[in-house]
Amino acid sequence: MKRVGICLAVAGLALAASAEDLSQTDLQAALDELRSLKEMQAATDARIQALEEVLLQGASSTVQQAESDADVMRLASTALPETQTPAEGAPDKLAQTADMLLRFEGNYSDSSRADRERGVMRARLGATYQVDDRMEVGALLETGDSEDPNSGYLTFDEFADDFEISLSRAYVSYDLGGVNIIGGKFPKPFRSTDLLWDGDVNPVGLALQSDWQVSSNSSIDLSGIYFVVDENSTGPDSQMIGGQLAFDSGIGEALSLGLALGYYDYELDHVGGADGGDFRNNLLNTNGGYLSDYDLVDVLASATWSGLSERWPVGIEIDYVTNTGAAVDADTAIGVDLDIGRTSQPHDWGMSYGYGEVGVDAVLGAFSNDNFAIGTNYMVHEFGASYLLTENVTLSGALYHYKPLNSLYAAGFMPDEWLDRLRLNVSIAY
Repeated sequence: MKRVGICLAVAGLALAASAEDLSQTDLQAALDELRSLKEMQAATDARIQALEEVLLQGASSTVQQAESDADVMRLASTALPETQTPAEGAPDKLAQTADMLLRFEGNYSDSSRADRERGVMRARLGATYQVDDRMEVGALLETGDSEDPNSGYLTFDEFADDFEISLSRAYVSYDLGGVNIIGGKFPKPFRSTDLLWDGDVNPVGLALQSDWQVSSNSSIDLSGIYFVVDENSTGPDSQMIGGQLAFDSGIGEALSLGLALGYYDYELDHVGGADGGDFRNNLLNTNGGYLSDYDLVDVLASATWSGLSERWPVGIEIDYVTNTGAAVDADTAIGVDLDIGRTSQPHDWGMSYGYGEVGVDAVLGAFSNDNFAIGTNYMVHEFGASYLLTENVTLSGALYHYKPLNSLYAAGFMPDEWLDRLRLNVSIAY
């Protein structure tokens, strides 16, 4: 606008100067007008500059306010609690397991006893939940007779009737800091073989477990149990109090040794909850109760050697039991198991052989193995093989060749009668 005004003024003067009749008075008037225009232009420029300063101050204030708002938002976001997410690799609180086994079983005799072949299956679904750093709860559902603690297996029979499902575990475990306390119906808290404890037995009561690392390759485990065998509302209960001390040690890189000493003291004053499957071959008195007391001393020794090959480790386990409360001389049991090979990777396979002799009252038949028809008073040879087809599928087989140990307690079996039980299994585990 300033330049336009000056140009107009100069043009006016030029026109005035070129006029022939331009007077001195007119010239002076033109100069006065030009001076007035310059003053007006200067005032206009001052007002424009003032407006620009106001605008700049307003813009700076807006920027400062925006920065202040941003600071407030940052402070607010810092004050808000962050969403907690599990650390990478942290274990899930809920752990689940599932497995199913399909079996063909054949029972044969070298006498006139009728042969029997049948289909068998078992299915299990288990879960544990870690309540916090110290407490865990667990449960296991499985097929099987709820009145048979030794087995979850069912026979394919009875016109395709539906299978029975049992709650075979329901327990709470709490870590007291070096000592773990377990209550309910729980897995056995001690190591064992089928000679004394069948793998399917889950005691009911209270247990304590603790372990110590003695050195880099040696450890000691201690467990105790109070087992409610049968409760009696009108008199003494049946119960068991026991414990086990176990020691493990490695010698070099190829040899590991283990030794476990256990003692289990049964007080079986009430047997109202027992049936034929619980008594099995143990001797009974005239009142229908157990003839013997059961104070069982158990010595379990094991050794594993992998010096030949990691793929073909060799393991041996010896289990010896004596019943110091037996009313008869048949009060001892021994089992020896030899294993060769491993089944930890797909296409691995292994073999096993076992030998056992069990006196009629050496163990409590209610909780010992039910792998074949005789619960106690037997001699047995066991042959087994297993093959890991895939990570989750195992093919296995076992042959039990057995007979009564003492003809005096043979019961319904012929004294020198050898019997055979063949099992072929397909097991799927998740």
